[in-house]
Amino acid sequence: MIFISSWICIYVVLNTGKEVCINECSIVNGRYKYQNQLFTGKIIVPKGRGKKNLEIEVSNGVKHGRVVSYHNDGETISSISQYNQGKHIRTTYFDSSGNQRYDSD
Repeated sequence: MIFISSWICIYVVLNTGKEVCINECSIVNGRYKYQNQLFTGKIIVPKGRGKKNLEIEVSNGVKHGRVVSYHNDGETISSISQYNQGKHIRTTYFDSSGNQRYDSD
């Protein structure tokens, strides 16, 4: 089920996890919580009008997996960062056309 809330956030319930808007999360002691529980799933940081600024994959309240940042259009990927249990592994950057520019550790 997909719908747009009054905050212009998109919520999707999937078999593999949840997507929630950052507005509904809290950060307690450096961990993301949703409904007072450590969150596992994807957190969306909106840019407005249904566009995304960030997608943050989280496991047990910490970044784990990808953090995707979008260019101003809210659709083209600006960077993809990899995390393992809260530890940054590397980031790949892309230009406004979606072409890979470089990686950093």
